[in-house]
Amino acid sequence: MANEMIVAEEGNWLAIRGEGGAVPLPFRQKIFLWRGSIASSSAMKEARKGMVKVRKGASLVLRREKNPFFPDESAILVLTEKGEEIGFVPHRVSPILARLMDAGKRLVAEFKRTDRIAEAWLDVVVSISMEEI
Repeated sequence: MANEMIVAEEGNWLAIRGEGGAVPLPFRQKIFLWRGSIASSSAMKEARKGMVKVRKGASLVLRREKNPFFPDESAILVLTEKGEEIGFVPHRVSPILARLMDAGKRLVAEFKRTDRIAEAWLDVVVSISMEEI
């Protein structure tokens, strides 16, 4: 049985039926939004050091949370999957991403790389996408 769309002749409803009764997800996609360095403070330095061990492509967690270091109503905290705080999405891009998150959109972050800037400082580069279902 192929995917089929059923439109009721009476009433206002539409049904989609796929192979084995499953609903097909033809439009499920990951939409790239931003890639860049996350902002941080010295308080997050230890967690950032641990990023050297994180593999490229690892998932990171995004959470709307006030930034105690910068007055930003659209702050988005970036954490490891273990819950270690590693930085914030920069203010220049956070307002748009925050509005998407506040509207219920699913944003996902992926670790890309670290660049050593100074002896005790790592620049953490991430990619953020929206998953549409």
